[in-house]
Amino acid sequence: MNYLKYYNLEDYLFTEVTNAFRDRGYLTPEEFFSIVIWKANRAKTAIKRKLAKRGKNLAATVQNLTAQIHQAASDEERLRIFLSKDWAFSLPMATAVLTVLYLTMANY
Repeated sequence: MNYLKYYNLEDYLFTEVTNAFRDRGYLTPEEFFSIVIWKANRAKTAIKRKLAKRGKNLAATVQNLTAQIHQAASDEERLRIFLSKDWAFSLPMATAVLTVLYLTMANY
């Protein structure tokens, strides 16, 4: 694992993670939790537990969530997915993830 990419976490998030999401259509747990740590490091365990309740395979759960986000037709729908009873993310965490996934470097 190349830990140097985490030295400047924002550069990693807004380049590699954003581009990976656009190319693949989903995130890996490593990429997803990099966003969680960037937003609120203290929340990573609670979010991991929340996602673990949805299935035993964390990678599949993260892929499912982020694929739903990728397939959503509008910004409002993307936010609704995060805030739905199915996923129950807080508004600040949901907007942080969406910011990384949809903010272009021109705007950053």
